[in-house]
Amino acid sequence: MKLVIGAAVAALALAALPALAQTPAAVPPSRCAAIPAAPTLPDGARARNLAAMQAGNAAYEAWGQAMTPVMTCRQAEARETRAAAEAARAIAEARVAEFNRGVALQCDVVRAWRVEVTEYNRRQGEEPPPIPPNDPCGPAPAAN
Repeated sequence: MKLVIGAAVAALALAALPALAQTPAAVPPSRCAAIPAAPTLPDGARARNLAAMQAGNAAYEAWGQAMTPVMTCRQAEARETRAAAEAARAIAEARVAEFNRGVALQCDVVRAWRVEVTEYNRRQGEEPPPIPPNDPCGPAPAAN
């Protein structure tokens, strides 16, 4: 009577599938105001008079005043997002490490079970079931 361990191997193979392809997440809208459009500035080489340059300076200063709070907000938002991403990365690394420890334990148990099944089947005069070539845990270690 052969004991079949295929179900355990199949369950392990499902758990050890390669990571699914990841698609980039949609970027949520900023909580900050839109970045103001650049002002139209006069061409200094062709400006006809001081009034044109003063009007250009006024447009430049107004744009700068509008731009400063937006960029301050966007900088804070970028820093917060980076900090959240670093925290998420640390959590992801911990989850991957937990998963890898679980896979290692699962393979240790599968290999130990294979040893027991092999011993039992040989006592019964039967060969153990073959290990599939794509088995994520591989063959049992050789007996000493």
